[in-house]
Amino acid sequence: MKKLFRVSPPRGSRGPVVFSWQPEGNYLATALQSTVMIYDRRGERVDEIALQGMGDVLAVEWDKDGESLAILQDENGQIPIWELSTQKVQHLETNLRDPTFLKWSKTSSQLAIGTQKGNLLIFNKATKKKIPVLAKHPRAITCGAWSKKNQLCLGSDDCTMTLSNEVGDTLEQTDVKFPPHDLQFATQSNGTNGKEENTVSINMGGKSLLLYNLDNPDNPVELSFEPDYGNIVSHCWTGEDGMLIVGFSRGQVVAMSTHADEVAEELFSRDVHSSSLFGMAYSPTLRRGATAGDGGIKIIDLTNSFEELKGEAINMDTSEDGRPHMINWSPDGTILTVSTKSGYVYNFLAKMPMIFSHYNTNVAYLSSLCEISVVDTVSRSRPLTVTVDIEPTFNALGASHVAVGMNNRILYYRCVPDDTEKVGEQEYLGTVEKVCLNDKFAAVLSDSQVTLHLIEPVKGGGPQRKTFPDRDDDRSNIKRATTIALTNQFLIYGTDAGTVEFFYLTEWAMLSGAELRHSCEIKTIYPNGQGTRLVVIDSNGDGFLYNPVTSDFTPIPEFPATCHQVMWDKSDKNIIMVHDGKDLHTYVYAPITIRGPMMMKLGPLEIDVNGGVSMQPQSFPLSSGWAPVLTHNGEITCMDMAGQLKAVTSPTYNHNDDSKDKKKKERQLLKFTQNLALLRLKEAWNAALNLNKPRYWHALANKAMQVMDIEMAIRVYRQVGDAGMVIGLEKLRFLEDKDLFLSSSRPLSALEMRRDLLHWDQALKLATTLSPAAVPEISVEYAQQLEFKGEYENGLKMYESALNAMDQEGNLLATDAQQTICMGGIARCTLRLGDLRRGVRLARESNDKKLCRECAAILSVGASTRMEAASLYELGDQYEKAAEIYIKQKDFTQASKLMGRVTLPKLHSMYGKACEQAGKFQDAAAAFKKAHDMDSVIRLCLDQLNQPDRAFELVRESGSSTGAAMVAQYCQKGDDFRGAIEFLLMAARSEEAFALAKSHVCMDLYTSVLGDKISPDDAREVAHYYETQNDLGKAGQFYSLCGQYNRALKLFLQCGDREVDKAIEVVGKARNDMLTHMLIDFLMGETDGQPKDPDYVYRLYMALGNFSEASKTAVIIAQQEQADGDYARAHKILYNTIHELEVRDTHVPQTLRQMFVVLHSYQLVKKLAKRGDHEGTARLLLRVAKHISKFPKHQVRILISTIIECQKSGLKDSAFEWASYICSNSEFKKELNDSKFKNKIQAIIRKPNREEKPEQKSPCPISGDMISQTDLECPATKDHIPMCVCTGRHMEIDDWCFCPVSGMPALYSEYIKYLTAEAPNALESVEDAAEALKDKASPSSKPMSKMKSSFRSMVSKVVKALDPVTAQMVSSLDLKKSTHEEAKAYIKKYNTFEANKPEDKGAALEEEDDDDDMYQ
Repeated sequence: MKKLFRVSPPRGSRGPVVFSWQPEGNYLATALQSTVMIYDRRGERVDEIALQGMGDVLAVEWDKDGESLAILQDENGQIPIWELSTQKVQHLETNLRDPTFLKWSKTSSQLAIGTQKGNLLIFNKATKKKIPVLAKHPRAITCGAWSKKNQLCLGSDDCTMTLSNEVGDTLEQTDVKFPPHDLQFATQSNGTNGKEENTVSINMGGKSLLLYNLDNPDNPVELSFEPDYGNIVSHCWTGEDGMLIVGFSRGQVVAMSTHADEVAEELFSRDVHSSSLFGMAYSPTLRRGATAGDGGIKIIDLTNSFEELKGEAINMDTSEDGRPHMINWSPDGTILTVSTKSGYVYNFLAKMPMIFSHYNTNVAYLSSLCEISVVDTVSRSRPLTVTVDIEPTFNALGASHVAVGMNNRILYYRCVPDDTEKVGEQEYLGTVEKVCLNDKFAAVLSDSQVTLHLIEPVKGGGPQRKTFPDRDDDRSNIKRATTIALTNQFLIYGTDAGTVEFFYLTEWAMLSGAELRHSCEIKTIYPNGQGTRLVVIDSNGDGFLYNPVTSDFTPIPEFPATCHQVMWDKSDKNIIMVHDGKDLHTYVYAPITIRGPMMMKLGPLEIDVNGGVSMQPQSFPLSSGWAPVLTHNGEITCMDMAGQLKAVTSPTYNHNDDSKDKKKKERQLLKFTQNLALLRLKEAWNAALNLNKPRYWHALANKAMQVMDIEMAIRVYRQVGDAGMVIGLEKLRFLEDKDLFLSSSRPLSALEMRRDLLHWDQALKLATTLSPAAVPEISVEYAQQLEFKGEYENGLKMYESALNAMDQEGNLLATDAQQTICMGGIARCTLRLGDLRRGVRLARESNDKKLCRECAAILSVGASTRMEAASLYELGDQYEKAAEIYIKQKDFTQASKLMGRVTLPKLHSMYGKACEQAGKFQDAAAAFKKAHDMDSVIRLCLDQLNQPDRAFELVRESGSSTGAAMVAQYCQKGDDFRGAIEFLLMAARSEEAFALAKSHVCMDLYTSVLGDKISPDDAREVAHYYETQNDLGKAGQFYSLCGQYNRALKLFLQCGDREVDKAIEVVGKARNDMLTHMLIDFLMGETDGQPKDPDYVYRLYMALGNFSEASKTAVIIAQQEQADGDYARAHKILYNTIHELEVRDTHVPQTLRQMFVVLHSYQLVKKLAKRGDHEGTARLLLRVAKHISKFPKHQVRILISTIIECQKSGLKDSAFEWASYICSNSEFKKELNDSKFKNKIQAIIRKPNREEKPEQKSPCPISGDMISQTDLECPATKDHIPMCVCTGRHMEIDDWCFCPVSGMPALYSEYIKYLTAEAPNALESVEDAAEALKDKASPSSKPMSKMKSSFRSMVSKVVKALDPVTAQMVSSLDLKKSTHEEAKAYIKKYNTFEANKPEDKGAALEEEDDDDDMYQ
């Protein structure tokens, strides 16, 4: 292992160090005595935490997110918690003495803290809630662990283990033989439980291990060991396989199986240390164990072999003062950390991430966490080391640069001897997927786009940056890039549309003629060094070799199903190796064979006696964990798991190794067969000379003929003396294929062959003779190839030749399409040759937008031709590129014409900056606005346009912190401190804003701007300010916002009745019994001797969620108001309580509902009487009269009204009953004598008429039976029936609606009648009808006569009045008839009773019975 860094103790400080790695592995916390240090992975100090107490730190623990570090300090009841985001410490007051244990939950934000006396505190960081659990254990809590199910297991000196839930309730408890030293949750395999943690392993005093199975707690398993092993120092589980590793004090390490049928079976046992072991740790990532003992640190492979990795051992000073104290791995297994008793912390690099890249034969790889080494794999020169600023996750190597990066950030460094400085840093739009370098450029794939730019930008050095795919390129619909490659000449990228695109760096232009169009998405590409051949892998996993020169697309046979890497041999240009993650597959590419281009997979080659060649394709395996980097002449450079470069020779190149213990003849045969397979025919010739047997000569001749190497075939046949073959091949070598094919039955095949071989000159000669009509087409293809190669003068000639080709009659041979292509080619070549006037003229006259764009791209490279380029970009509809050039050339007149067609914010920003420099501030502001650069608009409004109000409005709309800071500075200069405060807060500069508010008495503005977003710290500062100003109400309000409810309540109560509402709100938020009793004492008058309004008590119960008590209190208050004659207030209290409970989906007591029914019935009496509904009025008055005792102030008046209305409506018997009752009651005598109805009432008694008009009936909504309209109880089920709030009648299932304002039920038809009768005037109804009709009218409209008819109909239907419950305006348009399901759901809810309070319904019924007694 390589030492990464060491942490030394401060001068004068010595002692054991405790440490903890952050779960993400980015930070290390160490503690020595009373100081805690935070380091990053490179050993750089991030923060130092100085603690208040003098006690030593016993433990440091990170929470599951790695955001908070809890610190356990000896004899300190406050737990310091350090926050990573703010690097500040907050102290958790536990009110506990002598804490001995702390542990964060694995799955939530809970922290468990145990003490010397066995008490437990569970703190929830998210809710700030603390749950104390006293006497959890009678003695000290010494160890513990949280499970993935959020259960807490604790061990104590009282020799017990407890299992608790997340709030500290004990679930299980068991006794153990000795005090637990350590316990862990683990998965003990039993074949059925999967991955669940089902076992707690307990180190019982170092004597034995107890396996406590949570599924079978009655049968724990105790594991005892040989006494010679010593005490158990540490134990750890290896994961889901259920293997247990135990380390002992005398240096022994034992691995045991815990399977149900193999418990206590030792898998291996070894004396890792000769005499003592101090600690042990296990890395699940590496599957390795690390032990610290005498002799230093030892590493054990725990996969299968259980071998000690001697090469990884670390020698350390293990004397008493310097011996290891703690040992542990970082979470990702890359770093092994060891602390000592003398105050040192050593960190060793255990595993290097496999990060590498190559350029030619050079390899750049990660040799340390922040170090890149560059080495030439051929010369094996000393590596060049580049120290980088980050710990990279990827890198790329170029000719003289190396790039490293992570996420969307890349840093660029030079990598030449004596110069490794950083030359650039870039951030890209999305996460970087791949980066490639060459000698000048970097190509970066991120967010499905390729960014090409210079590694080291040069001022005035031509094009420096471009993005692909170009969305202005109409050749595509636009594609997403999926992969990239970069050579010295070309940028090559694949897309999801199945294309492979080539960009020629020298000309800074796309090569459309080289483009590959494939049928499915391109996954990866691997070009050779020049970019003239490339391996293409598509989304189906199939591999192909593409030749962009000839457009040959050759399938690769037997291509592996998975491909991790493809390598082109650096010395053998036609050899390709493919790595599938396990094996290497070798292929040879033959561009010319008798069957066309071919790919052949290599393997052992055999030659029969006649010279026949047969080859069995075969792959060969790489060592486990090795990744191939590059290959050179068959030597493959790989990286192993330790991050070291290794070399291995491909079996296909075994002939290169002269150290092989083979006889000379065997070595020559191997050299011959392998060179023959590799198509190295010259080397095979040399080996054949040594072998000198006919079969080998025939094999070589056959291979030469196969790959059409006529020279080699002649040479071989001459060697074997075959004169006939030599003479025949000599004729073929010099004989034109034209003569061969002309004498055959297919003379045109000669022409086809020359075209396929790209032999254009010969093809044109043949076409002139055989097929003159093909001359233009061949000339165009030849011209395109010449243009592609950069031979523009010859290309121009060929284009003109194609354009002017004529038949014998003088007619042009070129088709219209060919003429268009020729004109485009002539224009491009003319421009490249410097004839700008002709080239631009041809482009303009062509009316070809694509050609205009191509010509513009050519012209845009030169500084003197950019204006012509801009004009052509305009003609090609690429307005943004044209505008960019105009802006850079400061031609604002032309640029302004195009800006309306520009959508890129970058260009609008450029235009804005240019206008600003030219003093055109209004135009600049408009451009910046289109560029969404509101900060610049704000700056111009303040500094140049004198439009501060507009700037203020823009800041409020955009919320820009930068703009807010500018506006705040402007306001301060103008002594507008209120404005400055507002905008300082928007700029997140709250401290400055608070200081201004404090010094200029603007605290109200400060708090109003912050609103609900005020932080606890800011609220505390504001509260303190108001308290010093003696504004106790506001001080209490902000103490409440920062969570100091106790202090807030005290201040509110000092304000007396004025702030009782806020005091209730605070107590409701705090849910603290002490604060609740304090407020109740105040409300009851025990504090100042003045009892407060009972309404406050009701609101307190509602705030606390004690709805049962709130209901009772509301009833009491309503009864008091009703007794005082304030029926409207009593009605309001009852309704508000019912509504609040229904909104909270809480049970509404029937007592409350029945009181509301009676009071609301009384409220409806006047409305019904006013409408002339005397029977309805009488029925409701009869309901009220039954509860007349609840109306003590107006008993006589109500009874007289009841008698009169009953008499009017034909309820003679009821009138007689109540007349008899009022006259017989002496309490009513005086009021009755004073009434003008006295004689009438006495007449009813003297001349009794006992006729009673029967009440109309309607269906019960519950049972469907016909019942009296004012009956509110179902005769079948005895359930209560909801009452219509418009009529006082019971509800009907087919005529049900809910008031849109109050939410109370009403009969739909009766509600419409009610609104019609109560509508204040017709004007509002007409206006509402017009609005409704306008909303429903369609653009097509109806005839005017029908519109008038609809309007009259709508007027008759739309009415607007005050609703009968809350007296708020409601329109008939808002009414909606309810479905049967909605009505039944309400009835069910209306009759729902709490399980624990069945007395509510009974109480309501008993009250009715009591009132009915007076009629007996």
